[in-house]
Amino acid sequence: IKELTEGAEDKAALRGKLHQAALALAAEAEFGSQHGAVPVAAGEIEAGRKLIAGELGCTDCHRFHDAGELGNAPDLTGYGSRAWLAKMIANPQGERFYAGDRNDRMPAFAADPQQPKHNLLGPQELDLVVAWLRGEWHEPERLAADDSAKATAEAARK
Repeated sequence: IKELTEGAEDKAALRGKLHQAALALAAEAEFGSQHGAVPVAAGEIEAGRKLIAGELGCTDCHRFHDAGELGNAPDLTGYGSRAWLAKMIANPQGERFYAGDRNDRMPAFAADPQQPKHNLLGPQELDLVVAWLRGEWHEPERLAADDSAKATAEAARK
């Protein structure tokens, strides 16, 4: 990115490319729904994926699908998804994240799935942490609004 910010490319164009890359990373998270979010065209996401794997140089350090190598920085494939977060929290020293001595701070909270009693978090606790990080917690107001909208739609169909 440093080379891109120092080049002749104007800042508006760079911001646009970074926005597309952010959309691609958001798509990796596989959110079931993003309340209040503006729908994103598949072309924007694909353009962002190409930028991550190419021009922006993200894969110089990160792996992203088939581009880049594991080991320098966390794999961005599936970034922010339930599976990605669960594996990262369970064992940040895993091959996809900070393998070897690259992790100097975060403990492994559930590195041994075969022996849950040896872990800091059990499967249910790990799932709760992942849900919280993804914003997937119980929201009574939103659920009531969703139920009301469903009832209105059903009534309109009758």
